[in-house]
Amino acid sequence: MTREFRMEPPPFEKARGWLDADGHLIAGTADRFATPYAIDDCDIKSGYGHSTRTVGEKGLHYLNLDDVIALGFTTREYQAMMHYWNASTGDHVRSELELTALMSSSFTGHLNDDGRFTSMYDVRDRAEHAVSSERFGDRTYRQEIREEEIQWADPNGRNGRFLTAYVFAKTAPTAAVHGKYLAETGIMDWTFKDVYDWGFTTEEYLYMLFFEIASDGRDHVRSEKELNILFKERTGGHLGVNGIKRLLEAREGHEWAGPRDYRYLHPDTLKEPYLDLYPFNDWPNSL
Repeated sequence: MTREFRMEPPPFEKARGWLDADGHLIAGTADRFATPYAIDDCDIKSGYGHSTRTVGEKGLHYLNLDDVIALGFTTREYQAMMHYWNASTGDHVRSELELTALMSSSFTGHLNDDGRFTSMYDVRDRAEHAVSSERFGDRTYRQEIREEEIQWADPNGRNGRFLTAYVFAKTAPTAAVHGKYLAETGIMDWTFKDVYDWGFTTEEYLYMLFFEIASDGRDHVRSEKELNILFKERTGGHLGVNGIKRLLEAREGHEWAGPRDYRYLHPDTLKEPYLDLYPFNDWPNSL
């Protein structure tokens, strides 16, 4: 089945960066969930306005990947938060500490563990009873999954997004370097820029990601036909059991069915810091 060309929906608010207390653009923030951010506004002399809600209030699922990059979230952080959003059918991560708890429990090589969100719920429960919510704004600074970008081994991309070979940018694409195919490797270990350069929209990327997570990282979308199946089964932006079932049924009898045979990275290569759910010695007195 041929590729369906889907347009990236225009963002409701185009993120530009963070704002300080005086409304000026700043390079970064220690609390990405509670800090206001700037949005494009051509009607204002400065060229940007003020977001109506923070990330902690509305979640990342309203933003496209370009906005997520502008706000300083890494690929793995975004994956963890969207994993939770899809599995919870609409809830979202609200603080830096919740994100750290979620990262510690969700991306250790067992993505589909039923207990993956327990530590985040514990943090949220304690935060809601704490005297000062400022105790829960400490950001963990994480590096992107890699600096190297993915590039076409065949610059013309004649075989489409799933069957055109790719290599890392530092690997010279010569006749001796055949590269790998997205149909072989899956998309979970691609950075945001890789995804955009390959022509995937935010929504396409998310459905492919949700399918990989549902298989606990052992399987992935392998063709435009499979991606189209997932799009037909989506519900309110979420990928449910029916979509996964339809895709697996469509594979029966085809040579490309079965588990993946290659991946460059693995989620447990990212070491999360130990999360102390009781970070304060006087915790009982703070409730």
